[in-house]
Amino acid sequence: MKEYAINFENGIRRTHNPAYTEIQLEIRKAKRRLDKATDDEQKQNILQQVKTLEKQRATIPSKVAMDNSFKRLRYERYADDFLIGVIGSKDDCRNIKQDIKDFLHEKLGLSLSEEKTLITHAESPAKFLGYEITVRSTNQTSRGKDGIPTRYYNAKIVLKIPPDAIKKKLLEYGALKIVVHNGAEVWKPCARVVLKNNDDLEILSRYNAEIRGFYNY
Repeated sequence: MKEYAINFENGIRRTHNPAYTEIQLEIRKAKRRLDKATDDEQKQNILQQVKTLEKQRATIPSKVAMDNSFKRLRYERYADDFLIGVIGSKDDCRNIKQDIKDFLHEKLGLSLSEEKTLITHAESPAKFLGYEITVRSTNQTSRGKDGIPTRYYNAKIVLKIPPDAIKKKLLEYGALKIVVHNGAEVWKPCARVVLKNNDDLEILSRYNAEIRGFYNY
């Protein structure tokens, strides 16, 4: 896979998005006009233009997402489970999957499970080692030290614990009961009478131990 990644990867960085660059230029021009402005009303109008342009910029990717000149591959394995992250096209992913299938069969005498080996868009969760792994897509912004709103939270890898895993663990702890209301599952906390003779510290220690155990899991 290391050799495969070296042969697959291409380019140094993604191409700049022309639409993003155009707004950047408009913001710079507006700020230059602001520096030269002497009238307070004119300054307020220009400031409002800058804020509007910055909001527009925050909704546009700074780089071209599907840039054919830029490709990357990342491979992670645990025992016989593996996950491959690809910056590339769906056809690239199909070719990678077929090449791996051929290698396993021809070199190792192993077969690839078609049922379990899926090609998934990064914004949809992929299941790996009990987690759902996805890429967050959001226009939410946060202002940096320079005061410029930036989409820090966009295109970040996110690990989610599936609700079924949470439900299973809470049922094991006897801390949850499930009732059906109008055809939908409703989770309700359960009284844990087994702890009724324990003092506050013992109950707290038990709960903290369970929380730590689930966190470590």
